[in-house]
This record gives sequence, structure tokens and C-alpha cells, in this order.
Amino acid sequence: MPDLADLVNDLIALIPEDGSRITNDEIRAALERETGEPISDEDLKEIRGQVVALGAAEGVKGPGGGLRAPGIDPPSRTAASAAGTRTRRSGNGSAAPAPQSAIAPGTTAASVLTGELRNQIDRIWDAFWSGGIANPLEVLEQLTYVLFIRRLDELETLEERRSQRSGQPMRRHIFPDDSQELRWSRFKELGEAASMYKVVGERVFPFLRELGGEESAYATHMRDARFTIPTPGLLTKVVELLDAVPMEDRDTKGDIYEYMLGKLATAGTNGQFRTPRHIIELMVAMTEPTPRDVMVDPACGTCGFPVAVGEYLREAPPRGAQRSGAARALQPWPVPWL
Repeated sequence: MPDLADLVNDLIALIPEDGSRITNDEIRAALERETGEPISDEDLKEIRGQVVALGAAEGVKGPGGGLRAPGIDPPSRTAASAAGTRTRRSGNGSAAPAPQSAIAPGTTAASVLTGELRNQIDRIWDAFWSGGIANPLEVLEQLTYVLFIRRLDELETLEERRSQRSGQPMRRHIFPDDSQELRWSRFKELGEAASMYKVVGERVFPFLRELGGEESAYATHMRDARFTIPTPGLLTKVVELLDAVPMEDRDTKGDIYEYMLGKLATAGTNGQFRTPRHIIELMVAMTEPTPRDVMVDPACGTCGFPVAVGEYLREAPPRGAQRSGAARALQPWPVPWL
């Protein structure tokens, strides 16, 4: 493959100046014409990453992925029709027609993601739910951290491959030599769920909080990072499911995050925003209900509060003389009557 710097410069020359995008397939075809050699998915990903890192372009989400000039709004369809065929710079200076956007108005992250990818994310979400994390905000928080941990390992691997191809030393090390076991690709192969859980909880998350130095903006935002996945079994399942999610060829991570935000907004698949059990018990205990009280819960959902009231009445100690008389009136009631 030609020198990476030359390919990066060639790709920068291909970026449309009017804010329209050039798709991944078009990038690959143009670079292969320029070099006369095939461009692998791995090489294409690295070239695109270098261009984005230089600030010469920004990634485009949606079918076909691609790049566009940063900070420039793409032309509207009306303007594009009036202006005729748009042009962009090519590697040899000649003009070539720019592609029309393949993203239809109203496209959402859920429609951009393939059905299989949506199913994978849904399975991860359900794993958190069945594993004991019922708060959608906490699911989103923990899944974001796990995605970030995987991304750090991908960046380290990309830099290692660049160093091997160029014969030059790595420009930066995310993981020091004595912290290689903290990488996603290493701890996921530990085999024992308890070992992985210990490494992630006791070493990986402290490493995240300290990455970049104590005074960096990154450290400021990450200092409150918490590892709240409750069991080794849940962590193992989440890592296995997330490891099977493809992250190549397009901005999958952004699509996934937007899809999760959509699930957070509706929360329909997660039983709405369920009040945690210990909060329900605290609220019931503070109100001290009796069998003669009337309880109203218009948005009872899964009847968490009515059931907690029934349990409280069965377990709470009598309150004075009135309690003994009231206790005699206690009897098992069907949930709709509570």
C-alpha cells in the first residue's frame, strides 16, 4: 500500500467543498484509481480516521457512511437542483460529480441501524434489565463506559498496526506496558467471569478516571465514572454481546448511541421508568399506611407501590391500640383491590 500520508492527502482532496458528502464506496473507488491497488476495509478505516483527526473532514452517519467538509451545512435539495450537478476536487485536480445524499428526510437512528444490529443492542439492553439494572439512565451510562473501553483498545490496535507497517515507533500509548491487561481484547479472554469482573471494577475504571492526567478536561469529566454492573455474570454477558457488534465501515457507535437515547426517551421496552424497589419501600414506610387508608396510584404500571403497601401492612409492627383492631381486619386482597 502507498504511504499513508499520501493517501490521507489524496482523500482530503476528494472532500466536497460545498458540505455534501462522499460515501465510503466512493472514497475506496477513488483511492484505488489513484493508487492502482486495492484498499482493504482496515486501511480505509485508518485513512478516514486520520483525515477526521486532522480536522479536514467529519464522519457522516447513515447508509454508506462517508465524509464531508467540517462546519459546512450540506446544500438543500432545492439548491442542489437549481445549481445542477455539484462538483468536487479529485486527486488529479479534475472535477467529478458529487453524490446526492442517500439519507431521506426523517431518517432516525433506529431506521439507519440494520435489523440485526438493532436486535443485538436490544439483547444487550435486555441483559442489563434481567441482570438487575432497571434504571434506563444507568443502563445508558454503563453501556457508554463499556463502549468507550472497547474504543480505547481499537485505537491502540490501530496505532500498533500503523507502527508495524511504517517501521516507526508508536506515536502514543494509551495503555502503558504494565497496563496491557486492561485492554478490551485482553480482559475479555480471561475466561473466568470473576477474574474479568475484578479487573474491570478494580483496575479498568480507576484507569479511565486517571487517563489524560489529573488536570485534563477528560479527567474532569471522567472523575465520577462508576462501575455499577452488579454481577460478574452480567458483565461477561454484556462484553460477549457487545464484542459481536460490528463497529467498522461507518459511524456505528453514533448510531447505536442515538438508538439508545431513543429507547431512553420512550422507555417502552424497559417497563417505563420504574421506581427502584428500595425507593418504593422508603416512601411507603414514611407515609405509614393503615388498612383503613385509601391509596390511589393512577399510573401504577406494574403495581410496584400497591404491592409494597400490602407487604408493609403485613410486616409492619402494630401502631398503638388502634393497630390491634385494624390488624384483625387484615386479609389477603387481589392486587386490583389494594
